[in-house]
Amino acid sequence: MATGQTYQHLNLIFLLLLAMLLLGGCSHSTPTQPPEENEVGESAEQILEKMQSVYHDARAYSDNATFVQQTVLRSEGVERQTPFHQMSLVFERPNKLRFKFHKTRARSPGTDDYDVASDGLRVRSFASELPEQVHEAAAPPELTPENFIPEPELRAAILDVSLENIYPQLTMLFRGDNFFPLDSNPTLLDEQKLGETNCFCIGLVSDAGRRVLWIDDKTYALRRMELPIDVQLADLDPRGLYTKLAIWVDFSNIQFNTKIGSETYVLDVPEGSRRVRRLIAPPPPAPSSSLGQAVGELTFTTLEGEELTSASLRDKVVVLDFWYTRCPPCKLQTPTLDQVYQEFKNNPDVAFYAVSTDHPLVSDAVVAQTLESWGGTMPVVRDTSDSGYDKLNIRVTPTTVLLGRDGRLQRFEQGAQLDPAPLIQAIQALVDGQDLAAIAFASHQKRVDEFQQALEAATIQDAVVETEVALPGVQENATTNSE
Repeated sequence: MATGQTYQHLNLIFLLLLAMLLLGGCSHSTPTQPPEENEVGESAEQILEKMQSVYHDARAYSDNATFVQQTVLRSEGVERQTPFHQMSLVFERPNKLRFKFHKTRARSPGTDDYDVASDGLRVRSFASELPEQVHEAAAPPELTPENFIPEPELRAAILDVSLENIYPQLTMLFRGDNFFPLDSNPTLLDEQKLGETNCFCIGLVSDAGRRVLWIDDKTYALRRMELPIDVQLADLDPRGLYTKLAIWVDFSNIQFNTKIGSETYVLDVPEGSRRVRRLIAPPPPAPSSSLGQAVGELTFTTLEGEELTSASLRDKVVVLDFWYTRCPPCKLQTPTLDQVYQEFKNNPDVAFYAVSTDHPLVSDAVVAQTLESWGGTMPVVRDTSDSGYDKLNIRVTPTTVLLGRDGRLQRFEQGAQLDPAPLIQAIQALVDGQDLAAIAFASHQKRVDEFQQALEAATIQDAVVETEVALPGVQENATTNSE
């Protein structure tokens, strides 16, 4: 496996691991025989009670948190610790909060950023996927696990698992005790050192497995939470690529009861954005500007050595599947594509070709035998001159292209297609004389219009708190300002 592919696989492994772990849980490796008490005679239960009390009694709190994945790739033997999700929290009783979450995406490049701020009067929430919208609502008198993110869609995106499994410090601040309701049998393990901090280590066991809490032995702050993964190793690493897989959350810059400036809790509305009562999902991206445009001259070669051009296919609906012999997704979609071919192979108005993009050094026999072994019976042509790359902008395989009778691009689909029905319907529509490109543009414009209407309806014109209020923890005679 290439180095880049290894790291991409590693990142996906651990993001899938996190989702599976937090939803299902698993066990931790068995520790050495633990002591029943620490040196000053405190039991695991007493240490947990002190930790919970520290958070429950705190007037204010702030920290930063980082999810860390630890791996040793079997072929390298090198240990790596890689941070991914990043979080920061500022909290002041009863209803002031600033919570930021930098979330690595599981199946696509990039990150999602979330920002929630309650200044005691109003709660504002922002998601980087919706940069033109800031959700705003009146702040509740007291923040709880149920109301600190008031926008439902944003709440679902951030809290896709139980609160205590990803934000235990928030759970302790809000609830104070019983912050792992399904865990039991707290066990005092050997003390560990985290940086310059000595930590009590306590294991907790439930049906989800064992987690380990690292607790500062002076302040009783939670410094690290190890997440269990042993039960899921077979699913996460079926090929045994790793000799070690681990994941934990580190909490740093922890402060209790420090004075926090009021500006910390203010989330300004960016220029060009608007305050909304609910977040409105944007329409999908517009169709490619090349859709509906005439395609330049395409030149392919049949396995018999004859030249096939797009000019010779004029007045036919043309189906082109671009693939190559070492493409797993191409193999995956071939049986589906063959179902579509069988539907139209006797139709004189349809020309259907599997276009091999293999290097010319790959023989015609190998190309033909590969497609046949995958379950494909459609005619095969070679694109050894890269005309698909040049004229159709083919950059990935598989890519399925439909051309109308007039040679204009009518459909362009990247990735494996596993349902034959949509493609059959599209081909038949072209045979019947419909203009799929025009329909696609009209459909997208309709979605844009609907989005704009919904966004206007959700836009807040005035302040969500219009009268002078005196909420707990808020100075009297405070008033809100509308943007």
